Amino acid sequence: MLTAIREQNTVFAVQLRVILQYYIQEYPQLVGEVDKIRIKMMMSEYGIIPLDQFVSTGFQQWRSDGKLSSLSIFQGDDDGGQSFHSNCQYLMAHGYRPRVSTSFSLPGANAGAASIKGLLGSPSQNLSQIHAVQSRYPVVLDWVKQINGIEVSHSVEVYHNAALQQELLRQFLTGGHEMFAQRGHSYWRKEQLLDPLQELMKNQAISEADLVNKQRFLSLGSCGGIRAYSELATFFHNKVDILATVGTGKAIINDPYNQLLFELVASRGNGLSWKAVSDQAAIIFKHGMGEEYLQPGSLPAILHKIMDQKQIEKKQGAAQTNPERQARPTSGQPAPNASSQALPVRQSSANDRY
Repeated sequence: MLTAIREQNTVFAVQLRVILQYYIQEYPQLVGEVDKIRIKMMMSEYGIIPLDQFVSTGFQQWRSDGKLSSLSIFQGDDDGGQSFHSNCQYLMAHGYRPRVSTSFSLPGANAGAASIKGLLGSPSQNLSQIHAVQSRYPVVLDWVKQINGIEVSHSVEVYHNAALQQELLRQFLTGGHEMFAQRGHSYWRKEQLLDPLQELMKNQAISEADLVNKQRFLSLGSCGGIRAYSELATFFHNKVDILATVGTGKAIINDPYNQLLFELVASRGNGLSWKAVSDQAAIIFKHGMGEEYLQPGSLPAILHKIMDQKQIEKKQGAAQTNPERQARPTSGQPAPNASSQALPVRQSSANDRY
C-alpha cells in the first residue's frame, strides 16, 4: 500500500492514505509496531487528511426548526404491503400516532383523507383498512411523536404513479425534510427514486440549491442499495449520507434504524456523531447482519465520498465548459415522467422484506 501511495497521484492513492490513517487513529491496536512507524512516516511526508469533512453530520441543522421529518414510500405489491404493516406496527409499538399529513399534500388526496380520518383513532385494529385507503388514494400519513421538545414525524405513502412520485419528491426536496426511505424490492428503486429525481432536475422542477441546502439522509433498504450509492451521492453533490445494503435488505434492520436515527438526533443534542449512531445501532445489526449494510461515517462510506467527490468535480468542470448543462432556477412544478438509464440490481428473493 505504501508503495502504491508513493508511485501514484490518484484518487486510489488518496484512499489508501485514508485507510492507513484511519486504522492508526481509530484502531491502533490492530496495527503492528513496525507498520505504525512506517504509516506515521507516510503521514509526515504526505500530510494528514482531515477526515472530519467526510464524517460531518447535518444533525444540528435538522434540529433547528424543532421538527425531524422523513418520507417512506412503499410499493403496492404484496411485499410492499407486508413492509408497510411492519413499519407502521414498529412505529406504533414505540409510541407514534398517525395523522393525515401536514407535511405532504397530493392532488386527489381529499377523498382518501375523509375516508381515513375515522380509522386513525384505533390504528392497530384498522391498519389493514388504512393501508387499503392509502393504496387507493394518494393520501400521506404522518406518524408522529414528541421527543425532547422536537416533533419526530415519519410520513408514509404507497406508490401510485410517476407524476405523483415526482410531486412527492419535489415537496421533500423543497420542504426542508431530512430523510427519504426507499422501501421494497430493488427493482422498484428506479421508479421510486432514480427516475423521478432525474426528471425533476431535467424539467427544472428542482434546482441545484434544493439538493444542497441541507445534509440529507437516504435509507436504501432494498437489496443491493450500494449499486445506486455513487449515483445518488453525486446527484446530491455529496450533501447526503446513505444507509445502503451491500447484500440483502431486511425490514428488521430498516424499520428500527430509521426510527433510532431520528430519536437519537432529537434526544442527544448537537454533539451526536455518525460513530455514536453506529455504536447505538450495533444491537440492530447483531448476528452479523451489519455486514449486509454500509453505514454513514464508516470507512467504506468515507472512501465512497472521496471517490464520488472526484466525479462531482469532473461534472462541475464539464458544466463550466458547457453552460447549457448548468442547473436553472426551480419552476416549482414537476413534469411528466420519462425513463432514465436503469441500474443493474441484484434480483431479490420473494422472502425478503424491506
